[in-house]
Amino acid sequence: MFKHIKFIIPIMIAGLLASCGGGGSGGTTAPTPSTRMMTTNVLHTYATGDVISYTVKATSTDNTGLVVHMSGSANDSFFINSIADPYSGVMRSQAMGTGVLNVGTGISQNMNGTSYFSQDAAGIHGYGDTVSGWLINPTLDMIGTLTIGASWNTSATYPNGDTVTATDTIMGKAVVNTPLGSFETYQVVENRTIYTAATATNLATTDVGTKTYYVVPSIGSVKSVSNFTSTDSTGAVTTITTGKSINTTNIAF
Repeated sequence: MFKHIKFIIPIMIAGLLASCGGGGSGGTTAPTPSTRMMTTNVLHTYATGDVISYTVKATSTDNTGLVVHMSGSANDSFFINSIADPYSGVMRSQAMGTGVLNVGTGISQNMNGTSYFSQDAAGIHGYGDTVSGWLINPTLDMIGTLTIGASWNTSATYPNGDTVTATDTIMGKAVVNTPLGSFETYQVVENRTIYTAATATNLATTDVGTKTYYVVPSIGSVKSVSNFTSTDSTGAVTTITTGKSINTTNIAF
């Protein structure tokens, strides 16, 4: 739901692949007596101190057929009205993402990034992040009231040259299993194209694919599965599948 999740994990995977020489799980099920059913379709209003933690699994396959499996953890921590927008001076909120990805060879890399946002009845509005820079005109990252069939578009160009275009659609309801338990959720499918500008350590890449994420309005995203084809500036192609599942949160639900 926040842009740093869209960018940081692929960037970290690229770094791991470079260092090791060379990249989740999804699925829905039927409700059970222990399934936590949704009680609202209105998105949780985040407060300072809210934390959501996830397990992460990723698999990468390059165009030589090399397959690399990775696993790790990620955390989102929220700080409301905690930083001034450099364009308007208005105070924005921050979703600070931290985590680590590990490869079986013992190589690991930290995942760190902060997204800037505001939240109102219409939803969560993205104002950029520490990777790509601030946006003057925000993106709509998540609508405030979830209804089946709702759809919204995102298009942005960031100060560092990164671009993203995406269309999100709420497809229906689904029950998913996570380390925290079984949840009834809204299933959201996002089709997106991301261009990540070159840095001193990474080539420019264009990622095209789909992310399916499962939202419990009283929490946020509890599970996601993404499948992307990443093409770098040399023409090398890598397929990356990433899965995230909630394992703990201090948000009441």
